[in-house]
Amino acid sequence: MIRRSFLKQSTFAALGLTFGHTACAFQHKKDTEVLILGAGLAGLYTAMLLQEKGISYKILEGSNRVGGRLFTKRNLKSPIELGGVEIGDGYKRVLEVAKQVNIELIKPKPYPKSWMIHYKGENIVSDDWATSLMNPLSQDLKKLTPYRLESAALREKMPLQNTSDWYQKGYEKLDKPYRHFLEEATYDEEAIRLANLAANHNGLDKISTLHVMRSMAYRMMGGSKAVLNVAGGSDTLPNAMAKSLDSTVELNKQVEKIIEEKNRIQVQCQDGTSYTADKLICTIPFSVLKDVELAIGFTEIQKQAIQQLPYTNIAIAIVAVKNKFWKTDGLPLSMWTDSPIERVFAANDKEAEQVYLKVFINGKGARIANEDSFKNRVEKTLHQIRPSTQNNIEVIDTFSWSNYKYNKGAYAEFHAGQVTKFVPEMARPTKRVFLAGEHLSFAEKGMEGALASANNAVNQLFN
Repeated sequence: MIRRSFLKQSTFAALGLTFGHTACAFQHKKDTEVLILGAGLAGLYTAMLLQEKGISYKILEGSNRVGGRLFTKRNLKSPIELGGVEIGDGYKRVLEVAKQVNIELIKPKPYPKSWMIHYKGENIVSDDWATSLMNPLSQDLKKLTPYRLESAALREKMPLQNTSDWYQKGYEKLDKPYRHFLEEATYDEEAIRLANLAANHNGLDKISTLHVMRSMAYRMMGGSKAVLNVAGGSDTLPNAMAKSLDSTVELNKQVEKIIEEKNRIQVQCQDGTSYTADKLICTIPFSVLKDVELAIGFTEIQKQAIQQLPYTNIAIAIVAVKNKFWKTDGLPLSMWTDSPIERVFAANDKEAEQVYLKVFINGKGARIANEDSFKNRVEKTLHQIRPSTQNNIEVIDTFSWSNYKYNKGAYAEFHAGQVTKFVPEMARPTKRVFLAGEHLSFAEKGMEGALASANNAVNQLFN
């Protein structure tokens, strides 16, 4: 007996899977034992874990590609990342999977040390910010560049002792808007405004202090000391994971209905196809799942979380550089601004023959109704705040995670009150439905969180 057959027979009982050749089984014939919805990292890793155990599975992916939020744009002279990039060197599961599928992880180019800060119409080199007459911050904050303001308050007052504390009992009072926390830390209105411009979420007025603390705690205590990137582009990793599977990912399968029945799960897709299985592992982001018709035994809190959990708005513009304008004006290439385009930095090697810039906008300003108007806004603003870009750049493409119908936002964020209310029940399985995805990993974040959530869902499946 081969190992996979042995594993399969030894795990059916634990899964409660129905199979065989009886008349009853024939009448309820299923497409597979486990259906997996979503072919991002969580979905692909789920499939790898089930495959190791000899359990049959089928992956349905709504878009025309695998990878989810690992999204590499490849129609330019250099690959440009639209989504996840950073892998902590302490991400044990990611490192193990990369090794397993023969993907090289490399050290990235050093993060820029100097930035051009554009503030109220003036351009200031970040090294000069602390002593600049334009610096509006109080004496104890003056040394902080605007993009360090949000996290600086936590470095002095971090109550969390480990990466899991943020959702534990005893911290409920911190489930309040982070703006309030900054006000208590004596940040004035201008300091809060500047902190908000560089924040990687939808706004300090809404985001829970526990959410911000969680991110900081993971950077401080998550076990990583350095960052790695995927050689050749982030999507190389999920593509290799998909190729390692025995079952081909079924693409363009947008789910419109999920029905949990007594003896099976049924999934109906927009193209008219339907699938049945004994169990389901769903990695679809809540931002998308909330528009799916769900006949599932979720709790009322889970239903509210699916409908209400916000996802961060992120808009990106890709700018082709015709001439290296920063060598003309003598300012750093990377920009932090209080303008509508917020942040600008190199999207590839700035010494390359063809350099691309990435304009990166978060929150309210990242809502894009029209691509052409967004391109015009980016180009016009760049010309205004940095005249040396005139005739030296071209906005060639844009991307909005909020408008991307397969995600409808970049990643989940918890607003004030939602950590206490949602986290205890969000990942709870029903009899046949199990949930995974980075939004359901509470001790880990990023790519490691996605894999950890898959591991948790598979463990729940077998328990």
